[in-house]
Amino acid sequence: PRQVLAAMAAHPADSQVQAQACDAVRELAAADAEKGQGLRMLLDLQAVQAICNAMAAHSEARTVQEQALRALRRFCFDNQYFLERAYTTGAFHATLVSMKNHSRSIVVQEHGVLILKAFSAYPKARQEVLEAAAVEPLFVAMAEHPLSDTVVSTSVSALRSLCVFGPSGCKALMKANAIRRLVDALAKLPGSEAVQRDGCAILRRLVAHNGEGERRRAIGQGVLERVEHALAAHAKSGKTQREAVQALRNLVVPIRIPEQAVDTAEEDSSGSPGSGASPKAAAYAKASVKRIGPGGRPMRVMAATSESGGSPTAGGWAAKAVGGVKELEEVVESLGPESEDVLKRACALTCSAMSGHPGLPALQAEGSHMIHRLCECGGHALREEAVKLGAIEIVCKSMQRHLGREVVQWRACLALFGLMHDHPEHKHRAAAAGAVGQVCNAMVHFRQSAIVQKYALIALW
Repeated sequence: PRQVLAAMAAHPADSQVQAQACDAVRELAAADAEKGQGLRMLLDLQAVQAICNAMAAHSEARTVQEQALRALRRFCFDNQYFLERAYTTGAFHATLVSMKNHSRSIVVQEHGVLILKAFSAYPKARQEVLEAAAVEPLFVAMAEHPLSDTVVSTSVSALRSLCVFGPSGCKALMKANAIRRLVDALAKLPGSEAVQRDGCAILRRLVAHNGEGERRRAIGQGVLERVEHALAAHAKSGKTQREAVQALRNLVVPIRIPEQAVDTAEEDSSGSPGSGASPKAAAYAKASVKRIGPGGRPMRVMAATSESGGSPTAGGWAAKAVGGVKELEEVVESLGPESEDVLKRACALTCSAMSGHPGLPALQAEGSHMIHRLCECGGHALREEAVKLGAIEIVCKSMQRHLGREVVQWRACLALFGLMHDHPEHKHRAAAAGAVGQVCNAMVHFRQSAIVQKYALIALW
């Protein structure tokens, strides 16, 4: 190593020497990748600094850049010590400059995105990754090499690492017009499981973080079609199914009406003098069955009987329920004239995902949540469709298989409630599928869980 680095120092202006020396450093680092002792020696000998100097001195020399990034990649992987040493030596900024100057070199882009991905998962560098506009080089790499699975999948994975850490990451992605560019990437590599999985994970977070307006724009940009394709094309990938179901949920039924305000139109709502009921709650109670969207899909919500003396948040529930139904009307409207078909497709894909991967508790929980939300939004017609698809049996099997998972149990109880509501035939079908026994098992197993007890009682009721 000392002779190689001495040659780099002795001939800084010779691009061939620099390229060959970078390749030699890469081989030396690769030979000792498992033990790490050789990597530490190279770091102590300022090998990363020498590589960064070569990149700066020969910024237009493609061969130098390619060999240098190959070498840097050996120091930038899932190891905090090596990442910190490489970062403080300037590897991050050298990579950004190289990717910008050589966007058409697939070697530069492949190794560049791998390095940026490593830094995106490094806490000390993450904020600078966002502030230094590292997001844009990732999208440029995807655009220049749309058919390279390595470039696109690694770029999408790096973007996912950035957006999972909160609003700042999502904001940086939205500023780079991430939704449209991700849709293009997903469309060009439909067979790549990694691209589809991580792409759906990013899209669901962007939609959730940026509100109703962004959700509508996302639908207009073709996100719904891409998510549906990911579900259909990668039915055997449990992780892809989970991310796609979550994305589909955020796109199709993103509005959350409080559980206490759902489907209890029979609640006492007289609003008589002395009861303390607000005028808005009383008025809403008289019209507790609301017609929504094409086909008159019903949504039942309860009106609070008291703002004081009764449930402490009853008035708030009623007000949110009023606004929630209005928002649901907008949701259905934003899906367009084919909203009925969209909801039915979402239901079919969700049931398929759950039945195809019964052993994944996270997917089962998300699927039950989706079914519950679809029943809220789609009303009687969608309940019928879901039952025909075997949703009741699927949810019951999910409860049986994942008895020890709290989130699976309470979400399944909500799904059963949505599927059975006010429909004797559905209740008989649920009883035949063992729903009562499964709900009772959940109550016994999670005696101390208020959320399981609450939704289990709702399902039994």
